[in-house]
Amino acid sequence: MKNRILAYLLIILAILFVFSGCEFLLYAPEEDGHVCEFTEWEVIVEPTCDEEGEEMSFCDICFEDKTRAIPRSHTPIDAEAKEATCTMDGSTAGTYCSECHAIISGIKKIPATGHVEVIDPAVDATENTPGRTEGKHCEICLEILVPQYTIFSGEYSDASKYHDDYAYNSLSAYANGKGMQDFYNEIDVVASAFHSSLEDAKSKDNSQTGTIYYVDEVYFSDNGLNSKEALAAWSAYIKDHPLYYWISYHASHTDNYLTLAVDYEYIDGDVRANLNQEIYDKVEEYIASLGGAGDAYYLTLGFHDMIIRDADYSYESDGVTPSADKSAHNIVGVLIEGEGVCESYAKTFQMLLNYCGIENVFVVGNANGPHAWNLVQLDDGRWYWYDLTWDDQPQWMLGVRHNYFCLSDTDIVSWNDGTTTTGFDTIHSNHTPDVPGTLGENYTYPLPDASDIPYEYDGLMLRDEIIVVDGLSYVLIGFNSVSLIKIEAEGEIVIPESITYAGYTLSVDCIGGYDPAYGILFPKSIIDFDQSARLHYDITEISIPKTVRFIWDYAFDYCYTIESFMVDSDNQAFCSVDGVLYTKSLYTLVKFPLAKNIEKYSIKGETVEIAYGAFGDGGNVFCPEYLEELIIPKGVEVIGAFGGGRGFRNETPESSSDILEISGYYERLFLMLGLGVKVN
Repeated sequence: MKNRILAYLLIILAILFVFSGCEFLLYAPEEDGHVCEFTEWEVIVEPTCDEEGEEMSFCDICFEDKTRAIPRSHTPIDAEAKEATCTMDGSTAGTYCSECHAIISGIKKIPATGHVEVIDPAVDATENTPGRTEGKHCEICLEILVPQYTIFSGEYSDASKYHDDYAYNSLSAYANGKGMQDFYNEIDVVASAFHSSLEDAKSKDNSQTGTIYYVDEVYFSDNGLNSKEALAAWSAYIKDHPLYYWISYHASHTDNYLTLAVDYEYIDGDVRANLNQEIYDKVEEYIASLGGAGDAYYLTLGFHDMIIRDADYSYESDGVTPSADKSAHNIVGVLIEGEGVCESYAKTFQMLLNYCGIENVFVVGNANGPHAWNLVQLDDGRWYWYDLTWDDQPQWMLGVRHNYFCLSDTDIVSWNDGTTTTGFDTIHSNHTPDVPGTLGENYTYPLPDASDIPYEYDGLMLRDEIIVVDGLSYVLIGFNSVSLIKIEAEGEIVIPESITYAGYTLSVDCIGGYDPAYGILFPKSIIDFDQSARLHYDITEISIPKTVRFIWDYAFDYCYTIESFMVDSDNQAFCSVDGVLYTKSLYTLVKFPLAKNIEKYSIKGETVEIAYGAFGDGGNVFCPEYLEELIIPKGVEVIGAFGGGRGFRNETPESSSDILEISGYYERLFLMLGLGVKVN
């Protein structure tokens, strides 16, 4: 009976086994009475390019677990083929790891092709037009390999090279234009002869204006002109001839003739002869300084920067009212005396461009008052605005801005130096040329249409191209002048005095951060820094050359490993004292090296100002690695923020005790940071 029951049970189990699809499990007896049934594998550590991952499985009954390794693996991503260029390597198509960038398949380097040189032939200078030296460019990418230098005849005393005929040509639009142009030419005969002579001006008495000094009386009635038409021709002549500084703006005339008057300061022939020679010598100096300039853009940049560098705006004794001196309103002011008002800036620029054969127009109008500026035709055939007066800003960086340099009608003012005083406006928001068509002594002419697009060309442009040499990146900030904007190197960094690029020798004059998206320089570190990972280059020392004249705030932020700064002894702006960076006079402590191995430091007694970020970086208030005690002299009047934000500025210190109040705040701050502070 028992055997029959056992047989029935075996049959039932067999049937169940069949109907279970062979998935019915029989557990072997274990100590706890079951056989572990493990779950599917679950990833608990993802594999990476460099390390294995891990996955786990466990028993649903007893929760026993087991693990196994997941092999290392890349994350593939497709890479398209990249064609090689003249200067950049290309590559074939393939795949690479998106995480570690290791090549998985394909992607073989295709070497750069190199430039295909094309010779730009030399052009001989003629009596009236400048020539050019032989140059070279790449036929493929059009990069300028050897720029064509401008050749001038060297006849600097030839007065005919300094004038243009834009105003003269504009006279032809009038019904009596031919007569006005003939009268213009008659004035030229008299004026040109007088300018080149040692003759003293004549004089005659006038019942209304007193004594008049003049060259000659030029008759206009024979040309069928009335006095307004004659005065328009005279005014056009003055606007076309900036070299003739001696012509008086006072127009004396009758119904038949105009008296070509001379300003009293220039009636003596010997005085004019000396001034003329000084002007020609200065032009020769400027032309020599142009060096490798071979295109209109770079010539205008050179003249723009040299004029602003050598001149200051001229005021009356009140420091507010523009100067009324005669020289301040002609080329003598800016070019010889080193100061002038807008007319002097614009006329000097006009005269130099005339000499170089660059088409330009002297513009008069209103810009917060009567004003003069320029329109210039560049090599693309379009016209662009220039205002040297408004770009002369002594308080700015190296004293020269380029807010109003080479502007189209659509360019945003301040597009290249990061300061905006009028919002995001074009030049027309604050510069309005006079309405053309006015006859008389204030004759105005129509202007050519300015370009409606920003200027572009293949040469070197302001803040347009980042130049990398030996791990240091630069950007053009002025004529033959660059700023160091990034360091991607380690160890002892020696900043050079100059670099050579595309045939130009460029002086390293500035150190400061740069935003390529907007083309602006501003207070920013020259070190790329990842705040979360604290990644930076291991720089131990920075040597600053004699050419550097300006360093932006926070330029050396995140330089945690710098032990010392070195400065060339011939540098006139900065110096190093025991590895600490100061201005030359010690007036400002610029930067304390954050890795300088010293526990106690006394700021120099001559120091008046501690610069922003001098002891910190963009995010930390105070971060020298070793310094525990800082001694501040009583003469310090300004303490900039040690990290981000604004510092304390004591505008009107009356006694040395004022610094005690300042240091009282910082003493509490330093104590919170575990830093001792003393005031001498």
